[in-house]
Amino acid sequence: MSTWFKHSFWRNLVDMHIPDWNPLFMTNFSATKYAENMQTAEVDTSELYTGNCLGICFWPTRAGHMHAGLKGQDIVGPTLALLQQKGLITSSGSSLSAFPYENTLFLSAFPTFSRTPKRFKSNATLVV
Repeated sequence: MSTWFKHSFWRNLVDMHIPDWNPLFMTNFSATKYAENMQTAEVDTSELYTGNCLGICFWPTRAGHMHAGLKGQDIVGPTLALLQQKGLITSSGSSLSAFPYENTLFLSAFPTFSRTPKRFKSNATLVV
């Protein structure tokens, strides 16, 4: 059994609860830049989300819903590999959500719910 947690004191987890109702979200994700940022921050362990509480995955999957902004690109494998090449300890995980992407029971209970929030429309430039 690994005991990395006994000597890891500078960990980082980037909150990636990013929906995909906006087609620009996650389109500019760079595994290289992510790994460089972790190295710059001098973290010793990088914890990477593989999926979020919205039921959206960050790798190609037939069992779930992949983030539309990634357009089929796996970001989990390459990001973990680059982090490990830089000597960081890696950990990955996913949220097991009571709100999966296609939850028909939820949608039938809340018929006015929309995955495309109208109140967030703006002309702002988004960099993700």
